[in-house]
Amino acid sequence: MVELKGIPPTLRVGKDNQMWRACDTCTSIVGVRFRPDWIFAGCTTVGFLDCSGCAPMDLLPSKFTLFCEPCAMNDDTVEESKPASTIVNVGISTSANAACRTCYSRLGIELQEPHFVQLQSGPSLGGTANATSMISREVERTRKAKVNRREELARLGVVPGQPLPNHGACKHFSRSKRWLRFPCCGKAYPCVTCHDDKEDHDYEYAQIMICGHCAKEQRISKAEQTGLCIGCGLQVLKKIDGNHAFWQGGTGVRDRARMSRKDSKKFQGLGKTVAQKKVATPKKS
Repeated sequence: MVELKGIPPTLRVGKDNQMWRACDTCTSIVGVRFRPDWIFAGCTTVGFLDCSGCAPMDLLPSKFTLFCEPCAMNDDTVEESKPASTIVNVGISTSANAACRTCYSRLGIELQEPHFVQLQSGPSLGGTANATSMISREVERTRKAKVNRREELARLGVVPGQPLPNHGACKHFSRSKRWLRFPCCGKAYPCVTCHDDKEDHDYEYAQIMICGHCAKEQRISKAEQTGLCIGCGLQVLKKIDGNHAFWQGGTGVRDRARMSRKDSKKFQGLGKTVAQKKVATPKKS
């Protein structure tokens, strides 16, 4: 999975804005062009994506330029011939409100769960000097990143096919069976605390892990489906299925009857006292 941020729109007149990126896992080159469309009340189409070597999965919070409809249509009641735009940032299942900077009318937009519909092929990607240069830079970047990861693991004493030091455990998590590769710096650490102890920047959530049994790098999302390493087949983490005996940060059991007695949330709040005003019977009038 490749996350593309800040894709510049390609308008009907102007520069052909393409974004090319290399996958950090398999080094495949993917390209995207976004062609926006006008959105009116009740409209369900935001625009068109031209993809090369990839398929869209999700839509990140995006910026939308809002125009008041009477102002945009050059209504007679509006003195300004060119309406001022208002830019808002909207995420999935959220809404945003703003005011027209020309007539001060209230504007609103709401973005529901996106659905990607495959249509006939649009304009092909590539073929421009900018696209060729971007592809070359991504190829070189992924090559250097791959070399740096290999050299880093060699310095840490990691040999492909053999267990990690302490099988991936550290002093903070003695039962861990993996290391995490943090995208903020590209380095591998056993846990978030180990990262913060040695780095001078805030961590970003890792999406790639290294198996503690065989040192195989893989996406965390794949291992979460079965709990097994895709390389050696041994268990590296618990399967995320909602039937755990512990809370697990929002993915485990909510039922206190099935929750483990060792879980601090099982008996949380049971010792609270209730004010007498809440339990007293109301007086008859």
